[in-house]
Amino acid sequence: MVTQALRHEAAVAVFLAIGDRLDRCLRASDVIGRVGGDRFGALLSNVPEADVEAATGKVLDAIRNTPIDTPEGPVYATVSIGAVPFPGAINTAQDVMMRADAALQKAKQQGRDCTSTYMSP
Repeated sequence: MVTQALRHEAAVAVFLAIGDRLDRCLRASDVIGRVGGDRFGALLSNVPEADVEAATGKVLDAIRNTPIDTPEGPVYATVSIGAVPFPGAINTAQDVMMRADAALQKAKQQGRDCTSTYMSP
């Protein structure tokens, strides 16, 4: 985790840079925000389920391909992504968040720096 590996000022620089990179690689119609800790959330509008992998791959590349300048020196960041296509069988925002978290945990179990997409049963 960023906050455990770096001092406060460097961790803040990493979070700001990741937010900026997300903002630059996503579209104006997409919404991003920091959910808490080292977690960001993004709502990508009008992305067909077949295009989810390409969209998440774009985010992975935007984060990991260039080091982030921090007061402690350059830091290479990686991200794990839990994706949830919706609306599908999802009825509430809580459903989306719970399924995204489940997909994120699966991505982390797969070795991090990757994507896992929640597929409805």
